[in-house]
Amino acid sequence: MRKLLLAVVFVSALTETYAHDNLKSAKKFSSFVVQPRTNNSFTLSIAQVQALNKIGELSQGLQQSSYYKNVSPDTFISQLTDRIINPYMLNQGKTLFCWAAAPVAYFYDQSPVNMVEAVFNLYASGTFRFFNGNEYLSLTPGNRSVCAVGSETFSKNSDPLSGKVVDQMVLLTFADSYKCWINIDHRFNPGDQRKAIWAGATLNKEKRVWRDFGINVKKHGSDMLWAKKNKADILKDAIDQNKAVVLYINAAYFNKKADKIRMMRRRPPFITTGSHYILVKGFEKKQDEYRITFWDDDGLQNYSISPDLFQRSVFGIVAFTKEGLAMNTTNETGMVD
Repeated sequence: MRKLLLAVVFVSALTETYAHDNLKSAKKFSSFVVQPRTNNSFTLSIAQVQALNKIGELSQGLQQSSYYKNVSPDTFISQLTDRIINPYMLNQGKTLFCWAAAPVAYFYDQSPVNMVEAVFNLYASGTFRFFNGNEYLSLTPGNRSVCAVGSETFSKNSDPLSGKVVDQMVLLTFADSYKCWINIDHRFNPGDQRKAIWAGATLNKEKRVWRDFGINVKKHGSDMLWAKKNKADILKDAIDQNKAVVLYINAAYFNKKADKIRMMRRRPPFITTGSHYILVKGFEKKQDEYRITFWDDDGLQNYSISPDLFQRSVFGIVAFTKEGLAMNTTNETGMVD
């Protein structure tokens, strides 16, 4: 009973503080957004070229999926190709899938061949199978999630996921496969992608996803009440050690939404929670502000925030070394015309 009450309080706070602040953050507060590469002439890493060759190999004789009946082979191949070329243009849309979008975008970039094989397997056999170096991460979504792909579920309210059927396939697979204590609803219905009780994620759930990808992660913080540690120093140390970092933030504080901040301050402090995950690419401490480069929605953002707001915004940090991954490096590239 106590756990159920805590879940209700947490989900209520998460849903309210999340709102849609983070979904439109790129347009609201970024000083620049990295544009997608054009199809005329661009530089790809060797890993990306290998992944595109793998798509060509696996697409030979590809038949209509008996699982994803709303996704034609041509559309599947076209959209997967685009995601390999532009991994960080992945947009979670109007969903609570940020916790899944961060590792998915990261591994499209860092291990594109493995992702191609996993997503092809999902289309052909209904199971996402990603080889993490030691074993396969195997995820099989339920029939309701499968049928939602390419349907009207994502076509309302100008959702950025509308028409992005490959992204829908992968994100719904993760959301249907990973559950935590706030996910008291285990049966997908259209609209559940925007509800914390089905689609939300705690910090431990985020850690579990990265671990299942074969990564040895270190977690700092919690879903609530992580206030005493110097979070900026922890983040800077991780970035200085060339670690990949995911921040678990409260979107209202991070996006400087004054009205929602006032609303949260009227509540007991324990109700304030993290509500959004971002993938950090760079961090710099200035005397009176912090500069953060991070991935969110469909682009890289360059953002400044005061030390006080940063301390209030961050509820968790997930960090890991990049060793053992199929890294995309600037000195190993191939030209595609």
